[in-house]
Formats: sequence, C-alpha cells, structure tokens
Amino acid sequence: MCKGRCALADLGSYQPITAAIASFFKGNTKPIEQEIRQKMKNAIDQQHFERAGKLRDILLSLQAFTEQQTAVIASPITGHILEIREI
Repeated sequence: MCKGRCALADLGSYQPITAAIASFFKGNTKPIEQEIRQKMKNAIDQQHFERAGKLRDILLSLQAFTEQQTAVIASPITGHILEIREI
C-alpha cells in the first residue's frame, strides 16, 4: 500500500519514509541494512525460508550497490576523466 501523498496520507505518516530515503542516498545505508537483517531473522524464526532468502539477496544487492571502489592508475594522466555509472 502506498504511504505517499498520492494516497492522501498525512505528512506525519510519510515524512519519516522520505527522510530515510534521503539518508540512504546520502550514503547512510546502515539503518536499512539493519532493518533487512531483522526482517530476515524474523522470517527464519517463522520458518519462512524463501522470504529470508529473498531478503538475503536484497541485502547482498544493497551491499554491492554501495560498495566503494578504487581505481589505481599506473601512469599519470593529463586531461579530464568522466565516470559513468549504470543504475
């Protein structure tokens, strides 16, 4: 169920969600990772192993998406470097 303004939700009910999304895009993924881990644990406790597996896959995708990468260049480069990322 949509909890946004399009569903006529009040500001108090969807503002925490938008704040969490903004925080995520600023690089703060720990709260979301913790929430996914907790949901995964609950699914395992209730023996919902397929759901737990899907949550695990989501967690791994999130971690891969936010993984920091470093490029080491052996020779000096003069000029501009352009980085393109596919989302």
